[in-house]
Amino acid sequence: MPPSFSVTFGTVRLQQAEFISGDFGILIGSEIVLSRKRGTTASAELHPTFRFSCITEEPGHLSTLRGMIGGKYPLVIVESPDLHGIAGTYPNCSIADLVPLNWGLDSARYEIEFIQDTR
Repeated sequence: MPPSFSVTFGTVRLQQAEFISGDFGILIGSEIVLSRKRGTTASAELHPTFRFSCITEEPGHLSTLRGMIGGKYPLVIVESPDLHGIAGTYPNCSIADLVPLNWGLDSARYEIEFIQDTR
C-alpha cells in the first residue's frame, strides 16, 4: 500500500500539503520550593498546532481560506502510515497564520498554520 497524506480544513482540501511542523502544546508548570527542590505539574490536555506547506492550482483557493479566518472548523489529517503521529480529526481549529510565498503562472505556494481551541 503506497503512503498517503491529506489535510482537510472544514470542507476545503489543502492541495499538495506537506507537513512542516507541529506542537502538541503540553502545559507544564514548575516552581522551586523553599527546600530548593523543584515541583512540576503537567496537564494531560493537549493544545495542538500544525503548519503545512501547500501548492494550489485552483483559482480562488486562497480567497476561500482567507474567508475562513476567524472561524472554527474541523481539521482532518490523514497519514498512512502515521509517520509524524498527527493523523486524526481535530475539532474547533482556526487559521493562525496564512502566508503566500510565491506565485507561478498557474499555481501558488503558501504556508498555513492551524491551532486548536480545546476549551
